[in-house]
Amino acid sequence: MPRLTYTQYAHGEDRTRTLGFCRIHVACDSDIAIKAGVELFNEPKHKAGFRHTLPVPNATTVDPKAVDQWKVVCGKYGTAAADGSFTPANTYFSFEADLGGLTSQPVGAAPFTEYGSRHVHKDEASLRFRPLAAPLNVFSPYAWYDLRDGEEPLEPALGQADPQGRSKAFLDLIVDRSPAGAWVHQSPPVAAQNRPYWVSKA
Repeated sequence: MPRLTYTQYAHGEDRTRTLGFCRIHVACDSDIAIKAGVELFNEPKHKAGFRHTLPVPNATTVDPKAVDQWKVVCGKYGTAAADGSFTPANTYFSFEADLGGLTSQPVGAAPFTEYGSRHVHKDEASLRFRPLAAPLNVFSPYAWYDLRDGEEPLEPALGQADPQGRSKAFLDLIVDRSPAGAWVHQSPPVAAQNRPYWVSKA
C-alpha cells in the first residue's frame, strides 16, 4: 500500500488504486440491491428502512441552509409511520451533518476500491470469509471538506432497535474518533422538463 496522507488520498494521488473503503455493515431498503451486493460484491448487506433529508440541486431556492444539511434515520424496515418517521424503539441509528460555513475543494478521487468481506459457500455448511475488491467509478468531482482542524459537524446517535447489534458495533468503532473529512457528490439530473407553452392552432 502507498503511504499517503488523507489529503493526498482525497485528491486522487493513490495511483495504485489499492486504497479504498471496507464495508462493515451496509443497510439497504432494496431486495435487488441486497441480493446483488451479497452475491456479487461480498457486501455485508441487510434490510433496513430510511427517512432522510438530503440536499438537492435547487435547495437554495427553498431553504438556503438546506444545501449544507444532511439528516438520515435508519430503522427497521416496514415500521415507519405514515410520514416516514421511526420511533426510537424501531431506530437503528441516525446522524446529522451540517457543513454550512465550511469551504469545500473539488477533488477527483475516482476510481477507488471498495472491499467486501462476506462470502457464503453454498455447498458447505460452514460460513467462510473471503475478501473481494471492486473499483467504483464516479464520473464527476466530489466536494471535499477538510474537517481535521475545524469543528465536528457530524452527530451520530444509536437507536433502541438493536442496541447490541450491527449499529452498536459500527458506532463503537468511531465513538472516540474525529472525522477527517466529508465527501459530497451530486449526481446531475437524468432529465429535466422545461416550462410548458400553449401550442397555437393551425
